[in-house]
Amino acid sequence: MRCSIVTCCTSIINKARQRGLRVVGWYLPTFADPAVDQAHLAATADLGVDGIGVDIESTATELGLRNQRLIDLSNWLRATYPAMPLSAIVLPPVVTEILNLNYWPQFPWKQISTSYDVWMPMSYWTNRTVASGWRDGYVYTRENIDRVRTNLGNPTAPCTPSAASPTAPPMPTSTGSSGPPTRRVRSAAVSTTTPSPPLPSTEDWCPCSADPRVRWIL
Repeated sequence: MRCSIVTCCTSIINKARQRGLRVVGWYLPTFADPAVDQAHLAATADLGVDGIGVDIESTATELGLRNQRLIDLSNWLRATYPAMPLSAIVLPPVVTEILNLNYWPQFPWKQISTSYDVWMPMSYWTNRTVASGWRDGYVYTRENIDRVRTNLGNPTAPCTPSAASPTAPPMPTSTGSSGPPTRRVRSAAVSTTTPSPPLPSTEDWCPCSADPRVRWIL
């Protein structure tokens, strides 16, 4: 049995809610065509999600045009969905401000600061080497959050890092970059004695989960 991508996504969202979950839809704008980016975000909102995350990392478009289109897209999204929780998933400032100044210079932090409710730096410390000084998860995450808040001019801006993953795509870095500031590092371990319930099969979430367009969602 096959169904449309919208039907599949709606099925997944509904089943997630039946399990007590809230669902946030993510979209990665390319900034190549503002109408296309708006259409994708509108389609995401039309699914009835509980929030939208904008994955701000594509650098395919020329810098000045990219920045302006990011500002315009952010303003449009907030104006169109004033009550929708919005998240900005942003490049980690340690990368853009220390490790590779050419990655996305002049990022318009202040210009988009009022469009988003929460900020999620891509603090993938597993991409960093021990020699760089940024391999420590706490140091890397803390520095990125501090820099996000400084760039926004808001010391209490809500921030939560997007999860680090050993398979996350590496972000380009330059050589000879300075390491992190010296600071005391704390670590924590989390354990549980209650095993998590088994996840349902993909077929339980959507009848056409074999569709390659859907499998990446699951």
